[in-house]
Amino acid sequence: MSENIKIKYDSKCFGKGHPSYNGKNDLEFTWYKLMWAAITVGKSGWLDIKTNNWINLAKFKKSMIELFLENKMIKVKGKDINRLYASANYQDLDGSERGSINYFLGIFTAKLFAAKMLNCPWLMHLDAYSKDKGKLEPIFKVTGKSLATTKRPDLIGIIQKQINDSSGKPYIHKGYVAIEAKGRYSRDHDALDNAKKEQLDNLKLINKTSPLKIAIMSYFTITRKEFRVSWQDPDQVNEQYFDIEFSQEEFLYYYYYGVYRLIYESDSTFEVVIEKKIILCSRIDDLVVGLDIDIFSNIHNDNRQDLVNLFYDTDFLEFHETDNYRIKGVLGPDRILVGIFS
Repeated sequence: MSENIKIKYDSKCFGKGHPSYNGKNDLEFTWYKLMWAAITVGKSGWLDIKTNNWINLAKFKKSMIELFLENKMIKVKGKDINRLYASANYQDLDGSERGSINYFLGIFTAKLFAAKMLNCPWLMHLDAYSKDKGKLEPIFKVTGKSLATTKRPDLIGIIQKQINDSSGKPYIHKGYVAIEAKGRYSRDHDALDNAKKEQLDNLKLINKTSPLKIAIMSYFTITRKEFRVSWQDPDQVNEQYFDIEFSQEEFLYYYYYGVYRLIYESDSTFEVVIEKKIILCSRIDDLVVGLDIDIFSNIHNDNRQDLVNLFYDTDFLEFHETDNYRIKGVLGPDRILVGIFS
């Protein structure tokens, strides 16, 4: 599970800031990173982050990638390369069953690419809800012409970049991304164009700034059933557009709240140490989910502003054994741990 896997992907329409993405390439990752992407993305509305719901959803997502994706080693120009393929379980499904699995694979892929390629480990569904004074309230406020707001992107994310100011001093800049994710049995050339026209081109601004807009599709090749990805960065705005506004404090609070609540209410909470970082963890069968102790404390004490001010990592920390437990897995750039007891 710790060996590197490569997904072939093709990119187009990436402009200023990401021109090198255009063309064909490989995204390299591990099974643990894919599992992190699957478990940490998804609906984060109040009804979905109750402890039992979150546990069941985490187990479901883990089993989904284990059941329907298969890691195979192949020879490419004399070199051994691991790639993902549709499993026999996936190919035995009927069309409607595959459709629901494809949706989740598309969302998982969007999270993986956003974290690895865009410095965006935080993604939430646009229809996510919080709970304020006993009432459900949308985290995202959508404003604009009503015709446009009926078709909107799936996911909204925060991008973190370390850049230098005019004096050369580094600081953390945070921007925004909107993603429409598609999953298909085979490549659908119209899917990305339709996503661009019907969802992404309707969006103009997020928090009064122009966001990065991504249409991404996962699919299987026709003959070998190899898992691949196509994505693009459209840069147009329809006349019937809408804007999105939200609080970064609220966003991050509810992004982490499900993991926090899982650990807080767990009967099997324990600490692991990874490169001097203390991670509070909970065990779900053989699955381990953890959260950095500083983030846990901020959630517990309702210090929402401190979540925005924390400096997060820019890459994954993969480990094969912690200082005090036999766990293999990955600590994501968002400081959420996903691993397996070995």
